[in-house]
Amino acid sequence: MMVLHSMIIGVIAFVFMIFVLKQKNSHTQFWLLFVPSSFLVYFAGNWWDHWKDSPWRHSVMDAIMPISTGLILAATWIISKTSIHTIPTAIMGVIALCLMLFTKINPVLMMAVAGVISWAFLR
Repeated sequence: MMVLHSMIIGVIAFVFMIFVLKQKNSHTQFWLLFVPSSFLVYFAGNWWDHWKDSPWRHSVMDAIMPISTGLILAATWIISKTSIHTIPTAIMGVIALCLMLFTKINPVLMMAVAGVISWAFLR
């Protein structure tokens, strides 16, 4: 039952992220994405270590895991949908996926290298 509950929360986070990213106004995206998460990080970070033995902290961590998974999935979907549009970019995407799964290379570095390769060879 907990797995189903976690999957539902992850799907809700995914749908919310897609909804926010489809907004045409960048101010709306800013207010919906960055402001609430900034407040959450600021206030939760101040008290997180203080409550390390509390049972509610473990419940919050159990709730945050599927939410963050859904948000990461949504970001991955948006990035891949906008960047993979030809066979060479699909090959680069598969290579990046394999590198992420089997190495510890930073994904930001892989995106930068893919951008340079695309700029140099796929213009």
